[in-house]
Amino acid sequence: PEPLIGDVIEVNATIANFGSREGSTIVEFYDSKDVNIMRTLEDYERLGKNKIKDVIKIPAHRIRVHFSYVEGFVKILDGNNTEVEALMSSKDIWTKWVSGDIIQIESQWAEFMIDKYEAVIESRNISISAKSCENISAKWDLSDQYMGHIFLGTHNLTVKVDPYNDIDELDEENNT
Repeated sequence: PEPLIGDVIEVNATIANFGSREGSTIVEFYDSKDVNIMRTLEDYERLGKNKIKDVIKIPAHRIRVHFSYVEGFVKILDGNNTEVEALMSSKDIWTKWVSGDIIQIESQWAEFMIDKYEAVIESRNISISAKSCENISAKWDLSDQYMGHIFLGTHNLTVKVDPYNDIDELDEENNT
């Protein structure tokens, strides 16, 4: 069945250690999705404002968004209105990760297109004995309907082991 707003989804993963020593690492569960959030100069005229703040709320520990383009000046803020970074006219750029479940995009007479987001829905440290595996799970809580339209459509749920490549391995490509 397809998940609905209000559901709590459990995502399961089996993590294996094929090495000859016990290992510890980080495992992260991600939600990513294509979206279509844009601002044009007409939006500022229509709203009678010279500054617009778009707020995206996703059940997550960290969020980042991808701009296919930015024309003008855009600030990225966290849920406490603290500036994380500023973007100026650019194409094909990911924002820095923003802690928490809210990312804000403050624009002033700027045009932009956000075409996707990525969110860390769970992050944990695990230890696995040599030549063994462990089953782990994460809860993906869709009960907050604030950004209901963001949840409609196809999501890509991903699990990454050693997402920051802290462990030297023969094959760094098999961690997703």
